[in-house]
This record gives sequence, C-alpha cells and structure tokens, in this order.
Amino acid sequence: MTETGVVDQIIRFDRDATATVYRTLEHGFAEKCGCIFRKNFAAQPDLVYPESFRALLDEPGIDPNKEAEAFEYGPVEENFNAPAFHAAPRLTLEFTTHLKWLLGDLPTPTTN
Repeated sequence: MTETGVVDQIIRFDRDATATVYRTLEHGFAEKCGCIFRKNFAAQPDLVYPESFRALLDEPGIDPNKEAEAFEYGPVEENFNAPAFHAAPRLTLEFTTHLKWLLGDLPTPTTN
C-alpha cells in the first residue's frame, strides 16, 4: 500500500491493483454513453484534464481516458463507478472543467 498527500488529505492506494483494473476496461463512460455531450467530451481527451491533474491520477494508476462517469451542466456562456471497482474499496475524485464545443452546432436546450 502506498500513501500520498493531496492538500490536507492522505490517500492510501495499491497502484498495481488499480492499474490492473484499468487495463480490463475497454474505454471510459463518455465513449460508452455515446450521447452528444459525452461525444464532445471524448473528442478532446488531451484538453479535458490539465497536466497537473493527469499527474495526480497517474500516481495511483488511474487512466484519465477511462473515466467512470462524465456529465454535463449544459452549455456555459463564453465570459457510476465502473463495475470492475465494485468489489474493493475505492476513491472517487471529482473534477469540474469547461470544455470547448468541437462537434458543430450546439445542442438545443431542453425545458422541463
């Protein structure tokens, strides 16, 4: 078991076990879902996470291209965890970012 510190938190992890699970996953949630918002997310894997966050994910063996969940809040003005992890303790990292829209026209907002 390895430990690392993030801000004031200590994270204990087994890098080999984590990396082994990620190798069993074909792709992340965004590719599996296939909706327009997730397709836009999956179209820019190198832009989604800043390098510092990718380095944080790499330390415990997390593949940033195989996210367990991705969801949208909808367009912003300009100005489930993967089943392979269910049998063991897990850490959930949440990350919020603004993405460029790369897929042509923006989707039409829906009203409730």
